[in-house]
Amino acid sequence: MDKLFNWESAEELCKAARDKKEAIPVRIYLGSGFNPNVVEYMK
Repeated sequence: MDKLFNWESAEELCKAARDKKEAIPVRIYLGSGFNPNVVEYMK
């Protein structure tokens, strides 16, 4: 896992792209333990 990754910045970036209806590439490492709640962002 990248220790320099900032979850808050990533969340803001994704929210801004969602609001502008822009696509944004996302890479999730399956072993990272990250459990996304994507339903919240798809509304």
